Amino acid sequence: GSTGEPVRLINDSTYLDWQRAVGLVAAAEILCRPLGEKRLHIWGSVDDLLTGKETLRARLGQWLRNEIWLNSFRLTPELMRSYVDIMNRSRPEHIIAYVESAVEIARFVERNGLTVHSPKTVATAAGCLQPHMRDLLTRVFHAEVFQSYGSREVSGMAFECNRHAGMHVPVQTVLLEVLRDDGTPAEPGETGRIVVTSLVNYALPLIRYEIGDLGVWAEAPCNCGRVWPLLREITGRVSDTFVTADGTLVAGQYFNYAFHLQDWIEKFQVIQESTRHVRARIVQRKDLPDIEAMRAAGISEITRRVQLAMGEECAVSFEFVDHIEPSASGKYRFTITKVHDTGNPTASSAAASFRESAAAGDCV
Repeated sequence: GSTGEPVRLINDSTYLDWQRAVGLVAAAEILCRPLGEKRLHIWGSVDDLLTGKETLRARLGQWLRNEIWLNSFRLTPELMRSYVDIMNRSRPEHIIAYVESAVEIARFVERNGLTVHSPKTVATAAGCLQPHMRDLLTRVFHAEVFQSYGSREVSGMAFECNRHAGMHVPVQTVLLEVLRDDGTPAEPGETGRIVVTSLVNYALPLIRYEIGDLGVWAEAPCNCGRVWPLLREITGRVSDTFVTADGTLVAGQYFNYAFHLQDWIEKFQVIQESTRHVRARIVQRKDLPDIEAMRAAGISEITRRVQLAMGEECAVSFEFVDHIEPSASGKYRFTITKVHDTGNPTASSAAASFRESAAAGDCV
């Protein structure tokens, strides 16, 4: 999960079919993204994208769907300039991106006075789209900006339409609730914990799963006429952007992937102490008989993955603890950076952006 507590799930073919169907309907009918129009994704698939490898099947699928996929986890100035060039050459009708990546590219374009292709829409995910971020994306790309909300556990859970009054929840596939601390339903306009129930995954029922986010129901229905429930906003994940020694930005979500496949880890938190030191705080599982062997192999693999993103010169240390305390908001921050000013304008702007976002809503 996004809060640093690994969760393994099984999805059956019915679940996958439903998620594809909802994704197609949401894209075409809500996000104004008809099937077949060219899309450019600034997304991530950790090992494949960071090492530049793609399977033939993946490339063929992208061609058939008229898609271009770019790496969202590492953003150097050179890479962002090349992405702008790709946008200008390919002229996609839609850009879909991690919110922090889209914001960094937009800042880079604006800061350097570059010309960038204007798509019909820019859609963000994997973070909390703050008003100032939306304004920046609209100003730079001259496009309508949309937000979507999902998770690895349940996939797409809410989608913003062109009235921009909130995000619609697809009731065919998910029951989403907003609860007070005592477990009672929050009223519209009242912030509460989001819990979700998958309605289509019979292989492994996920019932009232606490996703780790906070949300608010809208106080009035959307005037678009759709009857799906309307979330006014999401306030949740905290994910700091790390900065390497050469100024490269590494999205906090990357470290989720580096840790979540380790069965021996119950909970984790990754802290960037400096551009050359990352510290991992880990709560080990206590129910595994061969924990020492699993831990030794796991430490080696985690170190490899961290250094793949942060550079081989980055030291990775491990601290084994019995408990990882939540932040003042009650949320577990799975990544924390103490590096806010490296002298690199891209890195500095990223740090400022995330300080603003955290103050506004404790989000990515």
